[in-house]
Amino acid sequence: MDTNRGSVNGAAQVQPTRDRYYYFEDGDCTFQAENVLFKLHKQIISRDPESMFRSMFADAQGGPPSEIIPLPGTSVVGFRMLCWAIYILPGDAHKFGGLERVTDRQIPAFLLLIEMANKYGMTHCVRWAWQLLSIGQPKQRSLQDYINEWRSADEGFARVERVLSVAHECSPIVPDFWNAASNQMWFAGQFGPPARMLALGETYNLRFLQAMAFYTLFERARRHEISPTLAGLANMGLTEEQKRCVVRGFTRLNNMLFHIADPGDATPERRDPTCQCFTGVIGRGWEDMIVENRRNLWHPREILRNTGIRANNCKCVRSYLDRLGFDSDINTYFLTP
Repeated sequence: MDTNRGSVNGAAQVQPTRDRYYYFEDGDCTFQAENVLFKLHKQIISRDPESMFRSMFADAQGGPPSEIIPLPGTSVVGFRMLCWAIYILPGDAHKFGGLERVTDRQIPAFLLLIEMANKYGMTHCVRWAWQLLSIGQPKQRSLQDYINEWRSADEGFARVERVLSVAHECSPIVPDFWNAASNQMWFAGQFGPPARMLALGETYNLRFLQAMAFYTLFERARRHEISPTLAGLANMGLTEEQKRCVVRGFTRLNNMLFHIADPGDATPERRDPTCQCFTGVIGRGWEDMIVENRRNLWHPREILRNTGIRANNCKCVRSYLDRLGFDSDINTYFLTP
């Protein structure tokens, strides 16, 4: 007696089951996602002219409806969500389109729909799903809240990674999604784990996100929570290049802050006699700048901003700062080699 009948290498084979929602007896094509079968209608799932399904059936030789088409790398939940969008009735589509807000439960579902529709080339569906997430200020605020309201660092960061990943994948179709997602990363940059935020910034070329992560480490070093040395950063999960950026940026920024907020001599060298701040037309530009910067010693961004404004008004200040290598963009101190 063959004890391995119906098995592979002695392990019992699990027969695929029919999806409880999208297995239609009158369907003429069958797909398998994981271990679940979906029997659908070629004419319905091929309506989008750019979809993979349109191309698939145009090139097919006409196999029987029972022939199973595998969908590797596609989850049951994901393909079911795609089927929902394909088969949704007009009244239901109108209802979802008219929602004033989207909930924390709906946002992951619509993100999954965008991901699946993009995977299978269904551009119309990608745009529709993005509209469900974005049309109207209340919906836009819902997405912002979803990104920014963290119950825990791990959960919040997972949301950030997910939104950025989906938005980046479909950016050629819905560039507004990528713009909206990347512009909402300020909160994550301030409170996310620096090493993971740096990885995201490098992956998606988000310079400001990298700079915010570096600045977070700079602030921690100023509070003496970490040491801004290669050895002191050894357990932070940073790459060697990232550690060098932290050390270099800390030195550069601290040195610049000393010159523009706490110099021993509050007068720049070789003042320009034609400058307005020298002639007294707009006041003592350099001295006033130092006084204001000293009030903001623990706010480097404000110091750089104020100094940049003063430099635009005073030639002698600008000339001196140029010799120092000043830049009002805090990113420069960490990201410029």
